[in-house]
Amino acid sequence: VREDAACFRREQPIQQGNYRMRKQQTGTYVWFHLVGYYVQQEDGSAFIYVSYTDISDAKRAEKEVLVGRQIYESAADAAGLVVWQYDIRRHRINFMANDATELVRRKLGLPEIIEYVPDSLLGPVEKSDRPAFLEMYRAIAQGKSVSNEIRFRNQDNTLRYERINYSVVLDDDGVPMLAYGIGRNITQEKQQELQYKRMLMELNNVTGSNVIANGHYDITANRIIDYSGYNSNAI
Repeated sequence: VREDAACFRREQPIQQGNYRMRKQQTGTYVWFHLVGYYVQQEDGSAFIYVSYTDISDAKRAEKEVLVGRQIYESAADAAGLVVWQYDIRRHRINFMANDATELVRRKLGLPEIIEYVPDSLLGPVEKSDRPAFLEMYRAIAQGKSVSNEIRFRNQDNTLRYERINYSVVLDDDGVPMLAYGIGRNITQEKQQELQYKRMLMELNNVTGSNVIANGHYDITANRIIDYSGYNSNAI
């Protein structure tokens, strides 16, 4: 504040600024938005016109949003989630700066801000998944929240499976404005699923009389995922 006041004395009018000031009566601090103008009069005198707006509530809300964002980033890191915001009108993605997101960005060779989405993102997308990837963004442009599984190629050419969820935000007129994206790495799940399918194919190729049944069990949840019996001796 003192520095800006000195600008007035040097006859350099300031435009505006936010300041934290202490109330003498209560000793508490409040935030003000100050707009001031230095006006030189014809008789050589000078006036400073200043207006103060109390923005304490806005600053408190801003801090709450910041704290909420920090909590969200910590939760995203703990869950290994990639998080970003998609500006539908500008076709721009801004990635969140949490550790999990930073790691995935480096693996895929993506910048923190991506322009011309979705076309500019097609590079790391597996070719056979590109139609589904583009269709996902067409649905977002229509205001639909979507979920899909997309395969990407890391910079080392290894395959990566991502489950992508998008939640769309509409403006006051009901027009799609923003979409919040969350990506989760499901590569290990998919590899286990593919391994199981290969095993089933191998079993099915064995002479029928040798195999009476096969099944897929989740021993953690204590449940049968699928079961196939091949002859009367099957359970």
